[in-house]
Parts: sequence; C-alpha cells; structure tokens
Amino acid sequence: MTDAQRALVQQRFLDSFRTIGNITRAAIAAGVSRRTVHGWLKKSPDFRDRFEEAEEDSRDAIREEAHRRAIEGWEEPVFQRGVLVGHVRKYSDAILLKMMAARLPEYRALTSSNQPKAAEGSDAPRKVEVTIREVSDWDSVARVRS
Repeated sequence: MTDAQRALVQQRFLDSFRTIGNITRAAIAAGVSRRTVHGWLKKSPDFRDRFEEAEEDSRDAIREEAHRRAIEGWEEPVFQRGVLVGHVRKYSDAILLKMMAARLPEYRALTSSNQPKAAEGSDAPRKVEVTIREVSDWDSVARVRS
C-alpha cells in the first residue's frame, strides 16, 4: 500500500469511526482489519492524534443522544385497534439520573448504588422500599390524607 493509499484508507476509517464509534465496524467499512488499525495507532503519532479527535467526536455524538433521550425525549406513536390515534412523548429517566449523578454533586449520594445505611434520626438519604399489590375492594383501602 502506498503512502497515499494508506492516508486515504486511514481517513475512510476515521470518518467511519467518528460516526460508528466502534473500531471493528469502522475498520470493516474502511476495508482493513482491526489489527491494521492498532498497528497504525502504535506506529503513527499523527494517526493516533487524529484517532483521538475522532474518538472525542464519537463521544460527543453519544452525549448528544443521551441528552436528547433524557431532556428532549422522543415521540412514540399510539395505536388503538390498529389505528394511529396520536403520539406520546417519552423520556429516559435512567439516563437523566446518570447525567445528574455525573454533573450535579448534590445528586451523587442519592443515585449511588453503594450508599451507606442512614443512622436512625439522621438527615441522610434513606432507601425506601414500596410494595404494590392489587386491590379488589377499594372501599376497604385506607386513604392517605394530606
């Protein structure tokens, strides 16, 4: 492979990687093996720098998609009896919680999976478990008054 051909294939790989975010799939799209890409990363500081830039672009795309799903949401069609009757906007609470834990220090303790148990009388956050059961006689259910 000539230097010009290598440069063209490397650019094809980087363009694919920037979009796909997966070395193996981007290598296949560029017509080279994963091993070849790793060789370029070891031997070529210029390629390594361009790869790191493409990797950051790929990460930005992931960040944008996470933001869209958590904050902007997406439309899902609603069907009744096989007929489209409207749309509902859905959001990802799980992604939002992860984003909050990453960016907002005050939420880290609330979302930590290994948080210590709160001492009795403490103001520290506590884990609450809720049991939901089906009720057949709603008249017998005690109501909570505020």
